[in-house]
Amino acid sequence: MIAGKTFNAGYENHTVAELGRMVHSTVLREMPHLAPIEVTTSPTNDLRSYHISSEKIARELGWKPKRTIEDTVVDLCRAFRDGKLPNALTDTKYFNVRTIQAAPLTRALRSTNGRHCH
Repeated sequence: MIAGKTFNAGYENHTVAELGRMVHSTVLREMPHLAPIEVTTSPTNDLRSYHISSEKIARELGWKPKRTIEDTVVDLCRAFRDGKLPNALTDTKYFNVRTIQAAPLTRALRSTNGRHCH
């Protein structure tokens, strides 16, 4: 029974810098016409950690990922190349925060102008 339980469905833990290097090398390999691609690192005081464990989902449901982060980046490169992600840098559906902000409930809550709904 999984009702009411929360599971992390991840593959590996990486730092943002490691993810950046993986994405950079995969994109250059899959889409060499985009070279050179500059990667800029900015200093930050953000010490949040996104380290997760997927042991619970493996133990309780027997689920283990079959694809790596690199597999996913390759898929995304191919989808961009094949035109399967139209307007990907502008369409709201590709942005979680914008999608939530555009949702009817969010708009309704904003229209109450901070008043409590009863």
